[in-house]
Amino acid sequence: MLLKRRMANGLLRHWLPLLTGFPRMLASGAGAVRWQLTGVTIFSGMLMATLMGVVFIPARYLHIQWLREKGKPLREKN
Repeated sequence: MLLKRRMANGLLRHWLPLLTGFPRMLASGAGAVRWQLTGVTIFSGMLMATLMGVVFIPARYLHIQWLREKGKPLREKN
């Protein structure tokens, strides 16, 4: 449930820049190089930020929690 909320929050926060960056990548005509460069920068940056916020950070949290729980029995025995 928490993961679904976190994913929805991250995707809702980042969908607009992702959608505005994509058409810029496909630009043609006068000044197209400028629009393509900004589109690639916006799209790839926001895509990486979304993946980091939705996948990497929660996975890292779960890994740290797993490490804490794994070390608990050693401390309780003393």
